[in-house]
Amino acid sequence: MEKMKKQIVRICMLTMLFAGLLRPVCAEAKFEYEYIDGWLDSSLQIGDSNTIPFTLEYDSTVKIEYVGYESVDDGFYSDGKFQLKIVDGAGNVYYSAETDVFYHDVVYTVDLKKGTYYAKISCVESYSYINVNLYSKYIPSYQNPEYSISAEKLKLEKGAKEQLRITCNPTDVKYSVKWKSKNPAVASVSQNGKITAKRRGNTTITATVGKKKFTCAVTVWGRDPTYKEVVKKGRKYAKKHTKFANIKTGSHSRLNGVGILYEDQSHIYSDLYGTLGYLYPSIDIQKKGKTANVKLQIIGKHYLLSYSFGRYGVSDILIYTNNRRISFPLDYGRESSEIGSDNVIKRTVDWRVTFSGNKKVNNKKLDRLITVLKNKNVSVRVKGLGASYFEVTLNESERKNWLNVIKDYKKLLDLY
Repeated sequence: MEKMKKQIVRICMLTMLFAGLLRPVCAEAKFEYEYIDGWLDSSLQIGDSNTIPFTLEYDSTVKIEYVGYESVDDGFYSDGKFQLKIVDGAGNVYYSAETDVFYHDVVYTVDLKKGTYYAKISCVESYSYINVNLYSKYIPSYQNPEYSISAEKLKLEKGAKEQLRITCNPTDVKYSVKWKSKNPAVASVSQNGKITAKRRGNTTITATVGKKKFTCAVTVWGRDPTYKEVVKKGRKYAKKHTKFANIKTGSHSRLNGVGILYEDQSHIYSDLYGTLGYLYPSIDIQKKGKTANVKLQIIGKHYLLSYSFGRYGVSDILIYTNNRRISFPLDYGRESSEIGSDNVIKRTVDWRVTFSGNKKVNNKKLDRLITVLKNKNVSVRVKGLGASYFEVTLNESERKNWLNVIKDYKKLLDLY
């Protein structure tokens, strides 16, 4: 029966150990207690001992944790006197203490220099069921300073600012910090650690000190703007770079940039057809529930005049310079035909390309478009079916207008 009780105790203690119940609660400081080693023996008789070797890489605080055990139902518990000594390889004693354990836990701490030590636990009176755990925590020093970040999680309202700091122990250690945001569009961070919440979403702020990294998870919240709020801000931009167009009162409007006309009469006599059209950049604003969807687009209309039926169609557009180019597929295209009194067939193609929207901002492609438009001699090629296309080159005024429309669009995104 006694042997069975001892075996039950061993199983219970092992279960608690591996479940993490015997682990200490770590402090919030960067240097936390880490488990070194442990010793579990279901029956420690008088004169029995066990030795646990351990090595400290830095000056550390060592915590010794005796975990007692009691079973009321079975009538046995931890009851005995133990001696703990911590010595080095030469036998020098750095810590020595005796303790009585009676089904309760006992904890001791001792500060040690870096080096190799041996913890010897001996039973000097009675016998017991006992579990012993050793933990260590680095002691901050000039050779091994302790750094910590002022916050590991932040929830900020859009537009709010928050200062993050890295502190050091010892306080007079010289160090530098590099700050970086994983998603600056959500929240940016200055080189001094000041966070600016820009738009709803999540990002991670990382502070790097030498080879050590510290992170702060940032969540930015805030309600989306109403349709009226977006239009109100958009009307301010309409005074400079765009013209406000009311498509449907209270639910749909556009901020249209400078329109570009084009025509091709070179095939009138040889192939009996001619083309004419226009295109312009636009910021489309449509009411969606309590908020509004904002999209950056190019809108166009193409006319084909001929004496025979056929399809022209539009597939995608290419915006390019001598050494840079970017293409976008059409997300809308509609073709219609009618015959005039002079038997001339007029085919009309309404088309639209969406570069980006507030629900899905393609920052990478948007940045590439801006890079292309910053060059001179920018051309726009609208591709039709097969190898057909028409092309127009932006003059300096038109090119700058397109860039300003994009800037206005990005300012509207700041509302989200």
